[in-house]
Amino acid sequence: LGQSYGKYVCPAEGVLDPESGEMVPPEEVQCAVDNNMYLVAKTSAMWGGSPPPLFCAPKTMIAETPRWDYNSWCPWQSP
Repeated sequence: LGQSYGKYVCPAEGVLDPESGEMVPPEEVQCAVDNNMYLVAKTSAMWGGSPPPLFCAPKTMIAETPRWDYNSWCPWQSP
């Protein structure tokens, strides 16, 4: 889709607080992009063939994005 999550910003009019129903200015809910930030989920499914924990990192930290190959374990597929 060609999206860059680092370029997402809140609307100029702000975002709606679902609890109070009031608009919150963008400067209160968005932060500067940290080009060195990475994240790895602490949990993931434990069943055989499940994908690894979700991760997110800058392209500079990962030479090639790994892909989950679900075809290598699907029992209903013939070899």
